[in-house]
Amino acid sequence: MTRLYFTLLFVLAVCSGLAQVPALKPAQLKDEITVILGSKNKLADAEAMCNALKPNGVSCFVLTTPTPQGLRYRVCVGRFAQRAEAETAKKSLIEKTGIADPWLFKIPIEVVADTLQKQAPPKLVSVTPQAPPFDSTGFKNAYRSILYALASNNSLAVDAFINPIIGLHVIYNPGAHRIAEKVNVYADLLKLSILQSEDERKTLRTSLGEYATGLLRSGPLPEYDCAKEAFTHTGLFYKVLTETEKPLTPLMRSMKDLVMAEPLTPEELAQAQRLDAAIQVRVKHSDGLLVASLYFAKVEGRWYLAVLDLTVPCDA
Repeated sequence: MTRLYFTLLFVLAVCSGLAQVPALKPAQLKDEITVILGSKNKLADAEAMCNALKPNGVSCFVLTTPTPQGLRYRVCVGRFAQRAEAETAKKSLIEKTGIADPWLFKIPIEVVADTLQKQAPPKLVSVTPQAPPFDSTGFKNAYRSILYALASNNSLAVDAFINPIIGLHVIYNPGAHRIAEKVNVYADLLKLSILQSEDERKTLRTSLGEYATGLLRSGPLPEYDCAKEAFTHTGLFYKVLTETEKPLTPLMRSMKDLVMAEPLTPEELAQAQRLDAAIQVRVKHSDGLLVASLYFAKVEGRWYLAVLDLTVPCDA
């Protein structure tokens, strides 16, 4: 019962703390300037034009705009607050696309609002990948720095790799259920119930040292087979996660269901998903003293340690 009480406190604290995570705003409701490459009578024609621009590396969206002659589907590139920025983009687009007469269009407040309500946000026609290719070298360099800081017990160095909004979520299983505790600084990590003794803290540092010095490779993560009491394969591996492999949202669901017997509210779910959206990579080592998974988040171009999963496999 005591564990459930503290779990309830954690769920409430997380749900409260998640409100600090900035909401993703599709657009501010203010006048914006876009570059129009063409205007069509039919949505399908506008989308086809966007697709035709794909070889030129142009990413555009279709803006539905009411006119006296009826709806027009305008093929737009960019949303700029300043006219000078839009003019620069226009010149670049002339060179890229060969379209000689693109024009600037001020998107008025009412059109922006109407677009958000009807399309939430404006329908985008993706002609380039939604995210840049994964920078494996950049990640590996950041990974080494983070792990060496942890293994050296340098609290100031570790704190630099804990994002102040996301924090560091430590997952473990004191019984049949997995729970998580959020810390914002390294000193608080050492105060957790699973790290009360110096032997436990030393084991953690030693294991993280093995993570720091091992040969990190991309590939399937080693999973522990309880029946065979062995890993499926050995080594230190990282994996770029898909949306369904993010760790926090399903854990928050199960914790709230366990404590309150009810699902996450839509707001709580959205906030948890925002945290998961930043988490991109999971690392797992088959040969460490601890069976641990490390999850890393990227925020504004910088890597952080976001989740330390110390769940003991096969432990009921």
